[in-house]
Amino acid sequence: MQVNINNGTNTRVGQLAWNGDKNDWKSSANFGDLQLGFCAGLPLAESFHAFPNPVNPKQSQAHFSYNIENDSEISLDIFTISGSHVKSVLNKVLKPAGLHNEDVWDSKNESGREVLSGVYLCVLKVKDKVKGGTTKLTKKLAVLR
Repeated sequence: MQVNINNGTNTRVGQLAWNGDKNDWKSSANFGDLQLGFCAGLPLAESFHAFPNPVNPKQSQAHFSYNIENDSEISLDIFTISGSHVKSVLNKVLKPAGLHNEDVWDSKNESGREVLSGVYLCVLKVKDKVKGGTTKLTKKLAVLR
């Protein structure tokens, strides 16, 4: 039996293989504790991911996944490691509760120019429309050309 791990996209990020012996699982990647299924139901902080990481813009865009408990206003911004703003992927977009993985970054800045290889900060800001609170999370994303 073979299980492909794909983070909810069509890009395979790992694989588990089993020959039938309960003690003989082989993994092509070290996932640590593996939880099968989707990120739905996970708290926002645990569900927020940028992938693939690193991203090669010639092969793929950067995808973002997160689960929100309630309808929320979402902003997603990309910054350089030194804090300069690169691009707004989302700017106060109202999204329904649930798992979201439709947001992408093409590794270009606001002017449409390709960014340099390096580490970027992805800042997700979620303003809960039911509870009224705001959560801000940051993930690092490497761009390798």
